[in-house]
Amino acid sequence: MRKSFQFLAVMAFGSIIASTTAFADDDVVSPSDITVAYGDWQQHCMLVQIQKQGEADPAAPQRVCEVTQTLNMQQKDGQTQRLLTIAVGKLPMAELPRVVVQTPSGVDLRKGVTLTLGEADPEAAKTPKKGGAVTAEADQIELTFVTCGQVCTADRELTAEEFAELKSTDAASITFQSMNGQAIKAPLSLKGFAAAIAAKPPVE
Repeated sequence: MRKSFQFLAVMAFGSIIASTTAFADDDVVSPSDITVAYGDWQQHCMLVQIQKQGEADPAAPQRVCEVTQTLNMQQKDGQTQRLLTIAVGKLPMAELPRVVVQTPSGVDLRKGVTLTLGEADPEAAKTPKKGGAVTAEADQIELTFVTCGQVCTADRELTAEEFAELKSTDAASITFQSMNGQAIKAPLSLKGFAAAIAAKPPVE
């Protein structure tokens, strides 16, 4: 089976692996999934074997992991519907991790998705810190939508500083906007994230 990959997350299967320019157009991947829970996060690991175009044999299998969290909302009829899924992970050939968020369809693609780390405190922001500087209490990471069908997917490569902050912060939220102009902000639990992202891949 010939398939090209891009880091656009097939979130319905919990997979952040899809395609990146680091792989040739004719790469072949054969996954074997393992899932382990860490607090409110899950670590998904897949055994991936890559055969590049022009090479007679595939490379040795490599285990690729991501950590994910799914947020649900309750509808008026009492049924539960998935609101969004977030995944953070890194492909073997990538230097930095990537964050991927999947939302329902019907969103305003122009607005993108905002991942906010920390909580903004208006009163704290008015108070000068040591040295007389006023510091922000929250950092925002803007994700761009890259594909949209039954669900919409936004992604962004994290800088080393952003990744470190994501592992150390105790508050985060995800915001996007529907086409009717309604802003949807969902709190993100960081319980278990640092442990999940640092955990070694499980052995089958």
